[in-house]
Amino acid sequence: MLPLHTKTKTQNMLKSILSTAACAALIASTALAGETTTYTPSKNVMPIDAPILYGTGAYIAVQAGASISSDVSDSQVYDVGPNTLQFKANDNVGFVGGLKFGYVFGTGTVRPVIELDTFYNGVQADFDTYVNGSKTGGNVQANFDSVAGLANFMLNFSFGSGRIQPHIGVGIGGYYGEANDVQYTTPGGTKFSTSGGSGSGLAWQIVSGTDFYINSKTSIFVEGKFLNYEDAGISGDTLTQNIAVLGMRWHF
Repeated sequence: MLPLHTKTKTQNMLKSILSTAACAALIASTALAGETTTYTPSKNVMPIDAPILYGTGAYIAVQAGASISSDVSDSQVYDVGPNTLQFKANDNVGFVGGLKFGYVFGTGTVRPVIELDTFYNGVQADFDTYVNGSKTGGNVQANFDSVAGLANFMLNFSFGSGRIQPHIGVGIGGYYGEANDVQYTTPGGTKFSTSGGSGSGLAWQIVSGTDFYINSKTSIFVEGKFLNYEDAGISGDTLTQNIAVLGMRWHF
């Protein structure tokens, strides 16, 4: 058995060793923990499952196609003495091409759109002559070239994934047109030529079509226009055309 003073000395030594070990462990744990940092998630991080939005915001588009049919008002009727002279237009295919600038509002299923629709419209006007309702051999031909600018107010419809978006709307604006190389052939076969003239007036249209989006910013579209020119010079008081175009649209 150890003497009493030796036992007390040993106990004090053990307490000192344990105390030192405890302090060392505390210092080590504090060093390993390091400095605490708080991270705030960025508000700009998009959720992984966020849907792709097709066809939103501002855009520019190119379009090209054809006027596939034309019609004029019945005002091309003249009383010549006891007889009635009338001109009736034949359908001729013409070229249409131009630009569009617009903005799509919102990202829902139904999206309002405002668009500036500008295009060149060229067609050969071709009229047969009728006297008292009977067709004669007479004919009038002229190249009718015009430029039009209309503000379209439309609705786009985004269904499903949004890659296919139909649209429909109306437009109103104006046009400027010129008739060139006017040639008149009498029933007897005699031909006369004149330089024609120019004019301008109100234009309005009904439009409908569909966009097929290649990606969220680019689409290929087809569109039909029922176009109306008021006071269209040689074509009578009203010239209407059915137009079909193919185009490409870029959003930015």
